[in-house]
Amino acid sequence: MHRVLVFAALAIGFSLAVPSLLAERNAEQEPVDLADVEQTPAAARTVRLGADHSGHFVAEFRINGHRVDGLIDTGATAVAINETMARKLGVKLNPSDFTHSVQTANGVIAVAPVKLKRIELGSIRVNEVQAVVIEDDSLAHTLIGMSFLKRLRSYRVENDTLVLSL
Repeated sequence: MHRVLVFAALAIGFSLAVPSLLAERNAEQEPVDLADVEQTPAAARTVRLGADHSGHFVAEFRINGHRVDGLIDTGATAVAINETMARKLGVKLNPSDFTHSVQTANGVIAVAPVKLKRIELGSIRVNEVQAVVIEDDSLAHTLIGMSFLKRLRSYRVENDTLVLSL
């Protein structure tokens, strides 16, 4: 129980800074389209993402088969989605599923731990990824945190490019 609370608290804490960071993105800049993602042969399963003008790595993922714009956040313990996105992804929640309360800079908020069936980015596919669902007013954007990244063989930044390998 304590591990889940720590997990959720870290995801929430880091996620609170994301809306302001994403708001700074150039309004004309679109999320990375999978067609623009450089991919190596399937055996290597490596994807390269260029940083946006703010230095962030934003891409179009497929989560549970749905296209989702996500910000890769190495400071977030878990993938974090809001309630609206959870419904879009087919995650059914009841108010009773928000079983954990976490303290954030903006106060105490409730979260629901869930498992996502699959997250994909280009040739990279990871099944059964731990995530947290956060109330809509506490999280505006999807964060792709360490519960996804730690399942990869490696990830690193080289000259404003994030290299993800499975």
